[in-house]
Amino acid sequence: MYVGEQIGLDYNLFEGEALRVEQVTTDFEGYADEWNPNIEFTYTHQATGHFVGFKDHRYRYWGFDTAEQTWVPEDLILGSSIDVDVGRVNQWAPDPDNATQNHFTIEYLGKDIIDTLWGKREVCVTRYSGQFAYVKTPQAQGNFADVYIDEVFTDYVDKDKLIQRSDRHYLEYPSPEMVTATGGYTNYRKQLEGVILEESLYGKDPAYGDIPTGQPVTFEQCLDSFEETDTQTITLDITRSVDDELVQYGSYYWDLKSNDDITVAGRSG
Repeated sequence: MYVGEQIGLDYNLFEGEALRVEQVTTDFEGYADEWNPNIEFTYTHQATGHFVGFKDHRYRYWGFDTAEQTWVPEDLILGSSIDVDVGRVNQWAPDPDNATQNHFTIEYLGKDIIDTLWGKREVCVTRYSGQFAYVKTPQAQGNFADVYIDEVFTDYVDKDKLIQRSDRHYLEYPSPEMVTATGGYTNYRKQLEGVILEESLYGKDPAYGDIPTGQPVTFEQCLDSFEETDTQTITLDITRSVDDELVQYGSYYWDLKSNDDITVAGRSG
């Protein structure tokens, strides 16, 4: 979903330059839900449409290009490809002066018709592919291993470089031979579900689109929805677990004495 515009990236990259921010929410067979989503933010250069970085909402994985790419759409000709080299800062190489060097290929595959928010539309299709080595530099902090990646993205691009759909292949390997993958995915699709264009909303609302029907939007609204009560006792059910074999259950009763003169830890009120 399209989120908005941002000026610059972390690590003083793209200072003063406008970037387009989009949010992707993944849901893997119930692991994530509306209240506990896996959220990834992607960044593209507003003027050129080039992808310049990504991060997940908890900064567990991330990567930002150190400089703007030099290719332009006019370079992409049907039946041919272009090669691109770009430096990228990430957890393996957090110093922009000693960034990971990525090499990838971009192709224009022609025009296609796909289902979108506006029904069936013609789109332009591009493919990005590359194999990358993320090896720890001396500036890296944390206990994580080197990783080698095989990646192919096929993007279906609408007017104004709006990506309607992205079909992705991403596999991680523990060694440069890339024999047995230890993580990743194939046949994975990201589909645009909501976007705000010229102050008009199309599809799902980027801010509140994943909130279940009938639920208050904010915590304050949730509290305000309760009726007033005269009860002076709150009951709390508690579960404590030391390990799988020892579980303690209990109920605590909290008697409210706010109108009484009481003393706690030497203080009265």
